[in-house]
Amino acid sequence: MSKGGSGVPSRTVLEDHIGRAGDPLREALAGEMIDALLMLPHRAGGNSAAQLYAAIYELDDQQLEDALGAAPTRTHVVLSNLQDSKTRNLDVDPPARRRLHRKGDDVVDRILPFGQIGHNKTVVYGVGAEDAFRPEAVLFGSTNWTLHGLCAQTNNSVIAESPALAAAYFQYWQRLIKDTKDAGRDGKRTQSPSLRAENAKPLPHITLEDNSADVELWFAPDTPHRRASKPSAHEPRPPDIDRMYQP
Repeated sequence: MSKGGSGVPSRTVLEDHIGRAGDPLREALAGEMIDALLMLPHRAGGNSAAQLYAAIYELDDQQLEDALGAAPTRTHVVLSNLQDSKTRNLDVDPPARRRLHRKGDDVVDRILPFGQIGHNKTVVYGVGAEDAFRPEAVLFGSTNWTLHGLCAQTNNSVIAESPALAAAYFQYWQRLIKDTKDAGRDGKRTQSPSLRAENAKPLPHITLEDNSADVELWFAPDTPHRRASKPSAHEPRPPDIDRMYQP
């Protein structure tokens, strides 16, 4: 790796390598993560009846963006904003957002106010239009769709070939859409009480179709209101966190 004047590895050179699809360093650092994130978009590209419903927080990786936009009339994206509190930039990712809109993708911009983030990174795959959609698989995990998320952080991505689990994520996607559209241009109305109340309801346990696991699923936000960065000792724990303390 090339070094800068200080003798340490150059961030610019590193980012140039990890930002190029097929670069050996990018593939070595990302491991199987690229294949995981591309799996459902590629599957949709090979099936004219397929639909993708994605909820994404950060998007700046060109290879992932291109895959997401490969079937623009059948890809539906809730794209939240990355913020920079130092510069007061409310949306750090406008290039990817503009490109997806230009390609004709069904993109709903979920612009949250400062201090709140839409930390989603899920993709639901299935067939049929939204009113008759049949979910088949879902991708979820900790990986943001960025070159840093792929190559400079420790993340995970899981693909569950489970219609039942995918259906739960699709219902959550629909709640995000409703919450965003109800807020209109007023980002302060997002993360609404109705969204929080729906997410706070415990979902029935989902038994995977192959009986390999029983899943207890929670979605966020699930508190009645926005929590302080340092909650008081008397504030109740969020219901999903509280569940972790129960037997």
